[in-house]
Amino acid sequence: MKIHFTIGATTDADTIARYSSRGLVTIDSSFRMKPNVSAPGSRVKSVIANGDFANFSGTSMAGPHVAGLVALMISANPELAGKVDEIEEMIESTADKKPGNKIATMFLAAVSQMLYLVGVE
Repeated sequence: MKIHFTIGATTDADTIARYSSRGLVTIDSSFRMKPNVSAPGSRVKSVIANGDFANFSGTSMAGPHVAGLVALMISANPELAGKVDEIEEMIESTADKKPGNKIATMFLAAVSQMLYLVGVE
């Protein structure tokens, strides 16, 4: 099992957001590549206190996209429930790898591709 599964944020142009950490983790000498995947995180519409909407940016806006993907996967294939390693592998292996900098950044695959993989046609 991975210690951390991290989510980066992408922009409207489908590039990694400037505020999203990326690259090798050096602080613990593991040199793991982060983030594991990225999802939309710039100018994401969200509900605010008075019931209106506002746009927010950050990895905290990207994370719920991946949580939603996991929920769809388990809904489509309940046998995946609790199989964290398998779910993480499925997400990473179906991610669209986009070269950008010297390091290939991973972006979430289309939900339809993932649902096909878990058995929904």
